Amino acid sequence: MGVAAARNLILGLPWSLAVVRPRDDELARLLREEGLEVVCCDESPHGLSRSIACGVAASNAASGWVLALGDMPYIRPSTICAVSAAIEQGATIAVAEHCGQRGHPVGFGRQLQTELRQLHGDVGARSLIQRYDAHVVRIPVDDAGVVQDVDTLEDVVRDPRL
Repeated sequence: MGVAAARNLILGLPWSLAVVRPRDDELARLLREEGLEVVCCDESPHGLSRSIACGVAASNAASGWVLALGDMPYIRPSTICAVSAAIEQGATIAVAEHCGQRGHPVGFGRQLQTELRQLHGDVGARSLIQRYDAHVVRIPVDDAGVVQDVDTLEDVVRDPRL
């Protein structure tokens, strides 16, 4: 599943970085084979926010970040490109939406670097999206993958795309 998500990510953003948990050596190897840079985050067991902070720190010189999740393998590369383009054009935060429902990926401009690096807990960057709601660029997409994650083995068995 993570490899499927990575394939779409790298098609949309050829230079991409994956953050993995300690001892996820096999996943790290597979992601490297797909062309991603891989960073092991010792703090990832403390929540998604620490993984985000680790990824931002590892790409300190970036002009912005597009955060995509490994359990969302159906996001189209064109959607990833649209979020990235909004950040490149100066958006503070860019969010893909399908039928009015906020989804992933979410992009963050460089001006939020310090706050991204200070995130804690298991809610990701949701607090930043709420805090800067007036500055969020919502990108309507015809891509149900932005709201479709894979949580169980049954989800995988039901969907032959994986």
